[in-house]
Amino acid sequence: MLEHYVLQALRSFWRFRVTAGVNLLGLVLAVVCFVASYLYIDSLVRSDRQFPKASRTYVLTQEMWRSGVKTVPAYPRAGAPAAAYLRVDFPGLYAVARAVQLGPQNAASEDRKADVKIVAIAPQFLEIFDLDFKAGEPTTVVAAARSAVITERTAERLFGTREALGRALLLPSNTEVIVTGIVASVP
Repeated sequence: MLEHYVLQALRSFWRFRVTAGVNLLGLVLAVVCFVASYLYIDSLVRSDRQFPKASRTYVLTQEMWRSGVKTVPAYPRAGAPAAAYLRVDFPGLYAVARAVQLGPQNAASEDRKADVKIVAIAPQFLEIFDLDFKAGEPTTVVAAARSAVITERTAERLFGTREALGRALLLPSNTEVIVTGIVASVP
């Protein structure tokens, strides 16, 4: 009986091959779109699970309006006043911090330079995310203006050694920062 149904299906596919091809192409595209959407959403949901306090961490995303058109940012993003409003409206929050990705930029030491990914963070950021500090004190590394926390790999690229604490980095616009902390690679 099953052999009969398979044979009928193959004959039908052969007789109506254009329709069958279009249907098959539509099915393949639908599966590809589903898998891509699932992987993207899964990466957003699980992006911070490696941190010990992940169950207490929340990310805020705001709708952005540009020239009267609503845009949805590709990554979670919120304006600067959002942190202040959260602290006032929800005084029970343990910490509220903002991180702004400044993107890859040139950084230079005394004799080397490299492109590094730069992220500006609020001091409370280190209360939320437990980074593995190899050098520097986690409670004071971002207390001063123009201080920088870099990874061990970045220290090796810019200084040739992991011992970079207290050394100066030159960023674009002649901004000089002092390395106050060195962390292991960020997951």
